[in-house]
Amino acid sequence: MVELHCNSLDGEGWEVVIGTYGYTPCGTCTNDAETKYEGSASIQSHDTSIQYYPPATIVHKSPLLNLAVGDKVRAMYKASGTYGNGHIMQCTVGEAIELLFEKEYWNGDWELQKGTIAYSGSAGQHRLWFAHWDFHETGIFYYHWIDKVVVAHSSIVTFSGLTPGQKVELYRASDDYKIGEATCQAGQSTVTFDIDAEVYPLYLYCKYYATNGTTLIEVTPDTYMCGGDTWYWGPPEGNLHLDSDAFIIIRDAGSGSPKSATLTATLLTDAGEPAPGKTLYFSTKVGTVSPSSAITDDDGQASTTLTSATQHGIAAVEVRWLGDPDVSPAIAWFTVHIFYDAESEDSSKGFQFYVEGLELEFVDGHYALSCESNPQEWSVEIPEWNDDIIRLGLISIYRRGVKEFSGILSKLGRTTSENPNVVLGGTDSKSLSDNEIVTYKDYLNKTLLYILTDLFDSYHCGITLGTVDAYSNTLSLLLVDESLISSVSRICDVIGWLYRLNLDYTLDVRPSFGITKPDITFTEGKNLIITGLSEDYRRMANYVRAKGKEALVSRVYDPDSVETYGPRKAVVFQKSLDNQATLDIAASAELARLLGGTIAIQGALEDEYDVGAWGIDDWITVTCGTVGLSGLYRVYAIRRYMTDPYYAEVDLVNKATVELGDLFDRLRRELKDLSGKTTI
Repeated sequence: MVELHCNSLDGEGWEVVIGTYGYTPCGTCTNDAETKYEGSASIQSHDTSIQYYPPATIVHKSPLLNLAVGDKVRAMYKASGTYGNGHIMQCTVGEAIELLFEKEYWNGDWELQKGTIAYSGSAGQHRLWFAHWDFHETGIFYYHWIDKVVVAHSSIVTFSGLTPGQKVELYRASDDYKIGEATCQAGQSTVTFDIDAEVYPLYLYCKYYATNGTTLIEVTPDTYMCGGDTWYWGPPEGNLHLDSDAFIIIRDAGSGSPKSATLTATLLTDAGEPAPGKTLYFSTKVGTVSPSSAITDDDGQASTTLTSATQHGIAAVEVRWLGDPDVSPAIAWFTVHIFYDAESEDSSKGFQFYVEGLELEFVDGHYALSCESNPQEWSVEIPEWNDDIIRLGLISIYRRGVKEFSGILSKLGRTTSENPNVVLGGTDSKSLSDNEIVTYKDYLNKTLLYILTDLFDSYHCGITLGTVDAYSNTLSLLLVDESLISSVSRICDVIGWLYRLNLDYTLDVRPSFGITKPDITFTEGKNLIITGLSEDYRRMANYVRAKGKEALVSRVYDPDSVETYGPRKAVVFQKSLDNQATLDIAASAELARLLGGTIAIQGALEDEYDVGAWGIDDWITVTCGTVGLSGLYRVYAIRRYMTDPYYAEVDLVNKATVELGDLFDRLRRELKDLSGKTTI
């Protein structure tokens, strides 16, 4: 839809051509702020013809518009004069390609003029011409006005997302006039209204009714609409939840199982009680759900089964409750991934790459495993595009027959050149939980297990809760409008623990991960190819001054470090802390964090060990006399390149750095217990 407001000739790009008699212009053109249909002004043409014939002519050329056959052109016109009504208005497309509408005798009021583009030329950039031709005697003057020029694809407004039997009423917001009503028919999900008689775009609102045709379930706010617009109705998220017994299924034409998923919806009343005897409607665009509607039982539950014959991809199964006087309308979804085939490991291959169960050949690629809680990136180059690739699909990478990485396909690049290529990329599976929003959760004196269980039961993203170690204290937390992964990160940050997403889409929460593995050894000159160690003391501090509330101050320092390097001072602010003991702990924690500087160890390895024998968070033995490494080091990150399954690049941390980090986490937990504050 294009709307020209006619408030400014220059601002909207109008071009005005005024005819002449000899060298004398036959009129003027201005913006008129006094006479207008709406907005701040209209375009006024003032005819000052000085002779009877030929007629005076004023042409208004619109900006270039993308016009197509069937588009509806509409404009508001008004004219007045000192003598008779013998002037003519014409509207054409381009240079007289076709006449859209014509008016000869005017009554002096605003009138809606309408036309349809039907020219046989190709669609594209064209101008609308509005021409005023006047035949009259010398000294007779006329005025013409144009306002609210609209080009729309049709005069039909469509309302979608309906269930057969639902009724919709459409109202004009300015005076609450009911334009019409329609009922969604069997096998359909839309109704339409013809608003050709209206001066659109205009503000409209709707009333939606349940399938019994009498119970009103929602009145929409006023919405600015035009012919050709579609209005999607979706009931609000409410006390309706949808769960599935499977996150991944296999299409019937593929190999492997399971072939179906049972999805169970639970509907609660506004008071939180089960709502029995209510009809829920299920739908999906990928695969098939059967039944498509079901009545809730005594527990407020109804189920359907998802299958797919040949389709694979992302099935966003939707369940709707249309509402009645007892239970508000609601909508919920659950995403099930339908794989092309079951993934099949092959130890004879260095790497295998799958997208939604479809194994793809690849040219190159890399991925990273890291202790970082934020999602890690991956990238794989494939030789050519495949139409079966599913955007936002689940990906898996196997190394020597063992699954080592899972993620989401969220980046895609295709290049045409002498060496065309296709590059797929994205992040690891932690990003699944970044797609669910925790709208409101208020926990008072709840255990860690209770909070995490409730979160993953309430917000379904395909990730389920795995092992959660016992945490001795209860927690009080308010989570509002943040992602599920952000909520989990914040909880772990409060207690100083870590979380890890496993390859089977389960999430574990523990104080620490990894174990000491003395049998895993990498030695310079043997299987340790390159080693680098860097120490950065730019942000090092051995003296911390912490400022608390008002005049509260804490000072801590490390005597050995001061004697060695001299005092290196830092200041931190904790204005929310009003207790000296609490502020002292905060200062000590900050000193522990800053005291050692930043130490980074990188290595390139020839990894002959079995896949899974060691990994991130594990302690392995590294010996490199050249840079002074000898002993146990913690694996912080691993990068794999899909050209050599035995090659790896690693980031390590030494024992002192880990001990300082552990001290910082311990002090942070003590601070939380003392003051209830979570930020230091």
